[in-house]
This record gives sequence, structure tokens and C-alpha cells, in this order.
Amino acid sequence: MDKIYDLAVFPKKNNEAELNEFAKIGEKLNLAGLCFCFEAENIKEAEKAKALVEKAKKKTELELFFGIILCEGKKGKLIQKAGMFRNMADIIAAKALTPESQRAICESKSIDLLIRNYTLDPNLGKDGYFDKIMADLCRKNNVANTILFSDLISLYRTKRANYLNFVKNDLKIFRKAKSPLVVVSGAKHPMELRGVYSLLSVVKIFENDNEFRKIIGENSINMIGKIKNKKSRNYIRDGIKLKNKTYK
Repeated sequence: MDKIYDLAVFPKKNNEAELNEFAKIGEKLNLAGLCFCFEAENIKEAEKAKALVEKAKKKTELELFFGIILCEGKKGKLIQKAGMFRNMADIIAAKALTPESQRAICESKSIDLLIRNYTLDPNLGKDGYFDKIMADLCRKNNVANTILFSDLISLYRTKRANYLNFVKNDLKIFRKAKSPLVVVSGAKHPMELRGVYSLLSVVKIFENDNEFRKIIGENSINMIGKIKNKKSRNYIRDGIKLKNKTYK
């Protein structure tokens, strides 16, 4: 696979210069595009962050997208924020801070990316790991489970071992359920971005299957395709578009 989109980049400084640097390095890594994900408490904060992305778009050939990252442990607050930002964000990612919020993310049609909580004790069983029902919900609602490259390289000892167990288990269940999976850099600084080979090498640790890695890479392309489709003037809802007609 030549190119994929990095769907979850988390700029730390939140300024125009940093976004430009991300885009510059993204071009060098031959990525198809980046989605900058910001935390926001309200529409005003989100609009301010989106304006930075719009400015950065004018200075690069790389495709740039605006995302929101939700960090809410309570279901009600999580769903409220997802609905509030849905129409203005290209991608909405959400961290599963609790078993309750994890379930809510899987059930939501307004959330695109699920970021799992690797700190959950694996001994918690169903609360720590996914089961088939959760994976099926993700497939039904097109919520992609997200593997962060940054977690893999930043965790040590017990936390790293737990994270690897999560990834191994998730890959197995999501592959069987044919639910979407994506690998992202999770970069907070421009130098933490990774190219296609590095990102997909995470999958190779557990699954020495080129076809499976190709599918995971294509998932990011498919997600961006749906985003572009929704921006089309002919879009009504998923699976339904107006046909272009010419009148004499």
C-alpha cells in the first residue's frame, strides 16, 4: 500500500505554525492526509480550532481534516458532545474512559473512532476486553477501533504488556467480526508522525498477513471517502444520493 490517511493527530500547541510543520512532515512521509483532532468544550472553541486547520490547508498539498476528540466517562455527556460537534467535524474520536462510555461509543452513529483504554486491568474480562457483541456494534455503526502507534512506543513494562494484550485481542475479534480497524500515529508533535510502513508494522507484530494489513490500511481511505461523500451536494444520508439530472 502506497498511502494511507493518519486519522488521529493531536497537536499539543494548537497553533498555526505547528499545524504547518505537521503538514510539511506528512508530505515527506508520503501520507495521503492528516486529521487534526482537538479537545473542545463548546462550539466556539471548536470553531477556533477548525479555523487553524483551514489556514493550514492553504499552505500544503496534503489533505487536511478537522477532528474532535471526546474524553467523557459518562454516557450522557459523551453522546451530547458527539451530537453537538457532528456537523462541523470531519471526524469524531472518543476515548473509552469507562466500560459505560466504551459501550456508548460502540452504539453511537455520531462517532467515527474508538480509542480503547489500555489501562483497564485485563483481569476485568468483559470490562477490559471487547466481546463479539461490541465488535458487531462497531461494524453496524461504522465505528473504527483505533490502534495508536504512540502508545506502543511510549508505554513500558506492565502497561506495555497490557496494551499489547489489548491489541492482540482486538485484532482477533475485529477480524472475525469484520469490523473496522485503523492504525494512527497519535502524534502530539510533528516528529512523532509515521509513514505507512511504520504504522502498519504494528499489525505485523500479531498478524503476519499482508492481506489483513492491506484491509486495515484501506479502512482509512474508505473513511475519508465517506467524509467527502457527505460533503457532496447530492448527499442525503448513507447509501442515498440524488441523481444529477439535466433539463432542456
